[in-house]
Amino acid sequence: VLCTSNTLLGQTQATVTNTVTANGFAVKKQVSNSTVPSGVVFTYTIFYTIPAGATSIAITDQVPSSLIIDGVIPGSGCGIPTVTVSGNLVTYSLASVSAG
Repeated sequence: VLCTSNTLLGQTQATVTNTVTANGFAVKKQVSNSTVPSGVVFTYTIFYTIPAGATSIAITDQVPSSLIIDGVIPGSGCGIPTVTVSGNLVTYSLASVSAG
């Protein structure tokens, strides 16, 4: 199950990508600008692959403390995740992903 996920709001510039995979899960973070000058808005998008039938899914992202989170737009590729922001920790949670 490939899910297009969530985008933090901002301006698009040069793209940087980082991908992590383990046990059938994959998380890819795509950043619009890896060197953001003070006051410049940027975006990043998290794409994720989750095994069919998975439950209690949580993806967390610790945004550097030097950045301000202006907003999060959740995607709906595998259902709409619950998104919480606590300080600079962003958490995307899904109760389950369908088995089919």
